[in-house]
Amino acid sequence: MTSTGAPSPKEDQVDFITSQIWNIFAKPKVDDSITQLESFEFRERTSGDLDNASIFQLNNVDLDVWILPSESVIQVNVRVVQDADGAAFPGGNAGRIAIASAWSLFQQGELFIDGVLIESKRDPQHIYNVQTLVESSFEWAQKSATSAFWYPDQGNTTAVTDGTNPSFAARQLRTDQGRQASIFLPLRDMFGFFRDNNFAIRGHKFEVKLTPALPSQALHKNAGVAAGRLNFKSMSVWYKTIRPSVAIEGALNSQLVTGKEVTLLWRDSQLKRSRKFDADITRPEFRVDVTGGMPSRVFLFALSEAQVSGDSDINKLIYGDLGDGPSLDVSQVQIRLNQVNFPQTALNINFGFGGQASEEDYVRSYYGHFLVPGMHAMGDQETGSIVSFEEYKSTYPIYVFDLISARSLFESRQDFVVTFSVFLRNAANQDYFLYALVEKQRRSTLKGSNEKMLIQI
Repeated sequence: MTSTGAPSPKEDQVDFITSQIWNIFAKPKVDDSITQLESFEFRERTSGDLDNASIFQLNNVDLDVWILPSESVIQVNVRVVQDADGAAFPGGNAGRIAIASAWSLFQQGELFIDGVLIESKRDPQHIYNVQTLVESSFEWAQKSATSAFWYPDQGNTTAVTDGTNPSFAARQLRTDQGRQASIFLPLRDMFGFFRDNNFAIRGHKFEVKLTPALPSQALHKNAGVAAGRLNFKSMSVWYKTIRPSVAIEGALNSQLVTGKEVTLLWRDSQLKRSRKFDADITRPEFRVDVTGGMPSRVFLFALSEAQVSGDSDINKLIYGDLGDGPSLDVSQVQIRLNQVNFPQTALNINFGFGGQASEEDYVRSYYGHFLVPGMHAMGDQETGSIVSFEEYKSTYPIYVFDLISARSLFESRQDFVVTFSVFLRNAANQDYFLYALVEKQRRSTLKGSNEKMLIQI
């Protein structure tokens, strides 16, 4: 018996395509638009000792060359030393101290273009930590993330031999006994303008200002270890310079002369902190004002008072296990954008704390609000999520609300109020703060004028 296969569809029912395997005689495609691509280093320009600097300033110098801002990288060479005398920590238990994360080195980051402030990030370690946990894959975290000194913790412990928190052990090894850590920080990881505008720019001065963090925020150590501090050895920014072919440069100059104009879009993010809530407040509410456009996503998490203002003994970058049981026994979370609730039915949660193990139920929070709005949704078998189902409960309970689908409800609005409502089953184990990371789309105009590029914010 001979099979004739499935009947062919009618021509008006489908669009037919031809597989590329039959494109045998096509001409090869060659990109000759770039004639030179190099990386140039510009050193931090604060005079004197870096350890005593109140702010670090990094900028490009040559404005006559084309650069790729999206490929810009900060290089930091730093050591962890004893605060008392600047000596290296000894090995063993007396030296269990490490940098919490690369962005923990700074308490604030600012991006200026031609002297105009474009983006300002307070507590950049939390911005990077939360966005990376939600959006990135387990595979990436195990490989590329380590070059940026990012090792997501498995808990508050500083043990280095029992395997309970291998991330702390890896970070501690990078600066063990006075060893210098060389860290590369892509600027696109912090500033949306760099991340979302991947094109060459000429004639503009980019300046990044970084305010160093206090040791209590930058470091994580065992309770019995002496106080430490950071010893910055050098800091610089690497910009990729690019030279176009004669034909491309001629075409670009022509567009600059004629005043060609385009709208630039990028995702900006701001971190907001609530007032301090007493431990016995079980119905905290937190309001955030958002101006200049509708938020696209918001993230909610909690930190204890000890994490915000305490010593290095407490891990500042985990949001569930504070070393003394769960931080918040959350039963319900909901946000209100102006007068509209998201989700429409409040997010009910049961982490199984306090004898509630038989009623544990937080799958909707994990899959529906933690993974789906990011890049690695449920069922991704190739790369996986950084945060497992169990770690979400114990270490990284981050509540994510995707508001993009609601844009049609607020087309004419520019100013918004986001109200976060959290319900707890029991009092917290200590006073706490709520944090909201708010993302929104920003725009500017890029236009040509007298053979120059103008960026209008």
